[in-house]
Amino acid sequence: VERIVVGAIFFAGNEGNRTTEYIHYSNGSSLGFYLINAHFTLGPIRLTIKQVGNETIFGNPEQITNEGKIIKKYYIYNLAGPEQKGSFIKIEQNFSNIAPYQIYRNSTRAGALAFDLNRSFFEGIQDVEKNSTEPHSWILASDIGGYIVGILNLNETNTNNFFVENDTELGRIGIQLNETLINPNSWIYQKSLIYFGTGGGESVTEFRDIVDRYKNPPEILISLPERLYVVLEPETNATIYNRNESILIKLNASDDPYNLTAYINATLNMGTSSQDDDQTIILYDDGTHGDEIAGDKIFSNTFDIPNDATLGIWTINFTAYSENYEFLNFTTYNFNVTDLLSVTVNIINKKPMVGGIVKAEIYVKNYRQDSWIGGAEINCSFDSSNVENKTDYNNGTYSVNFTAPSEEGTYTLTCNASKNGNSGSGFDNFTTEPAKTYISLAIQPENPIVENVTFYQAGSFEISANASNIGNGTAYSVNISLELVNGWETNSSLEECREVEKGSFCLKGFNITIPSGTPPGNYSINVTVTWKNPDETIDLNKTEINVTVTSNPLISISEEKISGEAGDGTSTIIGNFTVISAGNDYLQNISFSCISGEACNNFNINFLPENISSLLPGLNQSVAINVSVPLGYYAGNYTGIINVSAENDR
Repeated sequence: VERIVVGAIFFAGNEGNRTTEYIHYSNGSSLGFYLINAHFTLGPIRLTIKQVGNETIFGNPEQITNEGKIIKKYYIYNLAGPEQKGSFIKIEQNFSNIAPYQIYRNSTRAGALAFDLNRSFFEGIQDVEKNSTEPHSWILASDIGGYIVGILNLNETNTNNFFVENDTELGRIGIQLNETLINPNSWIYQKSLIYFGTGGGESVTEFRDIVDRYKNPPEILISLPERLYVVLEPETNATIYNRNESILIKLNASDDPYNLTAYINATLNMGTSSQDDDQTIILYDDGTHGDEIAGDKIFSNTFDIPNDATLGIWTINFTAYSENYEFLNFTTYNFNVTDLLSVTVNIINKKPMVGGIVKAEIYVKNYRQDSWIGGAEINCSFDSSNVENKTDYNNGTYSVNFTAPSEEGTYTLTCNASKNGNSGSGFDNFTTEPAKTYISLAIQPENPIVENVTFYQAGSFEISANASNIGNGTAYSVNISLELVNGWETNSSLEECREVEKGSFCLKGFNITIPSGTPPGNYSINVTVTWKNPDETIDLNKTEINVTVTSNPLISISEEKISGEAGDGTSTIIGNFTVISAGNDYLQNISFSCISGEACNNFNINFLPENISSLLPGLNQSVAINVSVPLGYYAGNYTGIINVSAENDR
């Protein structure tokens, strides 16, 4: 086979030899493709050659792998471009995994699309130049006689592993494939451009120009003709409307460089596909018909949606004309028509007594909730009963009242509103209650015990009060209060619980302070819960609790040290100390003794008085210390420790 470029024989192949251009894949073993048949498609610009073949062991076309298949196409152009020294063809390959499992494929060096230069160039390879930057990597080879072969990696799909490469050992250039995972029924695709030239340096320049054209394609900008052209921007004052509402339609001729727009028609399709019911209105730019400013190129008019309008999406077709009724442009705009109203039901007294009067308000607005709907037909019902007493305030607000059921329970008031082909509904719940309810009261601890109260130190304790609604109605204005012993104090004498529903409770805590000097004993305080019943009567529940203040007799001596002088053979009072009853209970049988020290062991120590039979809380008594020193006792400083105790001192 001979290939001729610009009238010159480029290479010649001998029958029985491997083709100069071929594919050499691998999966650890050398793989090729059995391509013996070709389909030719001739067109005015190019000839397309298509080959399809199974994957085989390289050099052994009879041994099929049953894992791969390739579709290979050649695009040979009659005239590929403005090239003078050469031309190019395109070759694409699409390799598919036909196995029911994943496979890996790569190629030998420059073997995914190999071009055998040793058998192509008559005078041997002179130079090879390569640019590996993707996309559009390329490689260029030349011989001494000025023959040029260039390969450009045009594009690839489902992989990024194709790139240009050369193999000096085998004397070939081409496309190489790195190892790629291919899933069952998946494929990889690659397309190359191969340039052939005979002009030496001029052919190199031509190939570089081709590469540059693919890397930097020209940007072609085409503008619309300037004749009779205008940009139309439609809008409405909303995107969804109820029946019987008025729609404000506007169209802005925003870009009209020659001031051509004179007339605008708006055709509404009335929400149907048929053109028989279409309605067309004229839009105005004269300061009327909803137009704000005359001559500002914003055309306006209003359209009243009928009470029986088709629901769904409506389309407006806008058409612009010049002064001479020449067509300029058109555009469309969509909006929605609905029959749904927004209805809100609000029961004012949600917990009426059984048999009492229930009052509710109904608010009716359009779907967008930006317009009140007065004069609507209102129908309300509850528990299979219709409500008869209705009032229309003619501003979108309505009121109803009715007698609550005679049985306790939760009921739903449902109200429907309709007007001008529109309707909507809303609901609210109410619960009927008995006239009376009951609050139980539990106090913890039930019998507080306060210790360590003294004549000078107060005591304190905490209680928690749990008010539980064990009745069937709601308790209103619930509060818990304390009644204390005179002189006792608390952080709060009243705690508010407000509303306590059936089955609920209110837990409050109190910190109570007992004054210093409070005598031991049992004291009573009252905890009271009060509430208002559903019939607005007041009830209360009072609980008495016992507080025990324990006895705490306590001795205190005001002096820490007493000193004096006494001569030998004399009896002398060397000082006094004061006994204080500092507890909350009287002291009994107070006695004194000298318990340790040389003074206690060698001197005679006496106390005046010898003892105190009792001493009330807060009172005190002075006691003198008399020391008798034996005759001839050596002079010096002598100490002793005095113990003061009472029969009931803690």
